[in-house]
Amino acid sequence: MTEFSLDARSASIEHDCVNQTIQHADSNTGVTVGPARMRRKQRLARNPLPNASDLAAVIQASSSLKEAAAKLGVSQTTVAKHARRLGVRSEFRLGRERLPPDDILRGMLLEAGQGSGLKSLARNLHVTTTLLAAKAAEIGVDGRRQVRRGLPDDAALCQMISSCSSMSALAARLGVADHHIRNQARRLNVRPGQDIVLSEADDVCLNGGAATVDLDHAALQKQALEAQELFNLAAEDLAESEAERERLRLEKLQLEAETASLRAQLLALRERASSSAAVVAPPETLEELLDFVDRHLGPDVIVLPKAIKATRKCLDVNVERLYTALTFLRDSYVPMRKEQISSGAYAAALRGTLFEEVPSLADASKLSTMGYTASWEGRKVELERHLKWGRTPKRLIRVYFHYCDKRGKVVIGWMPTHLDTNSTN
Repeated sequence: MTEFSLDARSASIEHDCVNQTIQHADSNTGVTVGPARMRRKQRLARNPLPNASDLAAVIQASSSLKEAAAKLGVSQTTVAKHARRLGVRSEFRLGRERLPPDDILRGMLLEAGQGSGLKSLARNLHVTTTLLAAKAAEIGVDGRRQVRRGLPDDAALCQMISSCSSMSALAARLGVADHHIRNQARRLNVRPGQDIVLSEADDVCLNGGAATVDLDHAALQKQALEAQELFNLAAEDLAESEAERERLRLEKLQLEAETASLRAQLLALRERASSSAAVVAPPETLEELLDFVDRHLGPDVIVLPKAIKATRKCLDVNVERLYTALTFLRDSYVPMRKEQISSGAYAAALRGTLFEEVPSLADASKLSTMGYTASWEGRKVELERHLKWGRTPKRLIRVYFHYCDKRGKVVIGWMPTHLDTNSTN
């Protein structure tokens, strides 16, 4: 296949000129650019077309308009329009690769001329009649069936059709099917009731004019075929767009169903957590508190082993206050961060605990250097917030924690004493 290179500078200049022309026309007319036209502009901006000569070379070197569109990064409709404008076709667009060798094809054309005709042969070879007629002209054989069996020659048949009352009556008189007469009438471009009576001079003029009419008819037929091809390509693009829209609609419905299912699961988990919290009695000893942390605190509050170890070392722990801090993080802080409760409800719950929820350090940049960190799931996290109650060293409660936005969990790295060293590193 012929290789080609695109002149990027020429393509960019041509594309800019086209965009400026479109923008100037839109500003003068005051017409709002529609979504389809905007998509075409954006596609041309991403994939500017080369100049006319390179564009023609790409189309001629491609096996089909679809392949040329893939090379240029534009739609088949765009390539078809430019192919028509430049008067070029792709190498195998009409199926030349399906034709047999010339010597075999010559015999098939001669047999078709005596039998079923050129159109039937084209259908059997899976190519267009236009292609087969052009190939027949190249090898010097006319495979068209000039006169069907049981019908007179063209001149006599033309006179008979023009003078008959109806095509059905003429078909009955000649003993052939109705569609045979209709097909020949279309081919000869004649209708019943025209009463054509020609003199020799008129016949000469008509022969000269018939050639012109044939040429005009061929040109119109070619334009009609090209227009039909463009329409088919546009219909394919529309069908693809409709399929994509249907796929996105189904995907949206599926996502909505999954969201509803997740919401139902979340509601069930909340109800189960609240029921569990109602059944479990508040702990009275440190061991009962640690058992509560292990069994009933829930998945949204994680107490790291370092914090458990530090709690066990404390000789006098206010179990009730520490229990209040842990359940507050579970029942109020995490729902507030997930926007499941309002800020007013959260503030009221915090006031009820008598705790303060504040940053661990006024200067957050010193968290790592001061040791306000913990290791969780193989990574280092900063304990940027903490709950505090009391000031006497023997009675105070401190709970230092990190909130993971991605997973919606509180990670407690140290409790219940004040943290001011590198003890969690």
